[in-house]
Amino acid sequence: ALPILQVECDRQVEKVVDKFISQRDYHRKFQQVQSSMMRVSALDKADARELDPILSEVSLMSARSELYLRFLRRRITSDFEVGDSMASEDVKQEHLKSLEKLLNHCLLSRTIQELIGYYITM
Repeated sequence: ALPILQVECDRQVEKVVDKFISQRDYHRKFQQVQSSMMRVSALDKADARELDPILSEVSLMSARSELYLRFLRRRITSDFEVGDSMASEDVKQEHLKSLEKLLNHCLLSRTIQELIGYYITM
């Protein structure tokens, strides 16, 4: 059930982030910041007041996605503790490893990491 839920979550994240990138012109602003870092002219500098709300939104998206992933990790781990109470330690570790792989490699995690990569530069 978790992979099915995560696939739908990833689908929704993709829509939201794509809309955010296009409406906020995120990539253009990133390029503007990058090019302004290369120049010394004050006229070419990116406007911090223009970037602040966008960066705040990215920060909020990151915080919310971390909250969601932590919630899933906690809930699934507690379910594993109950369901795997009689299982061997190897089985328990394999379940935890597969959970971490799913959560760390899902589109949500990758997309937020990409946004944060741009965020750091800005």
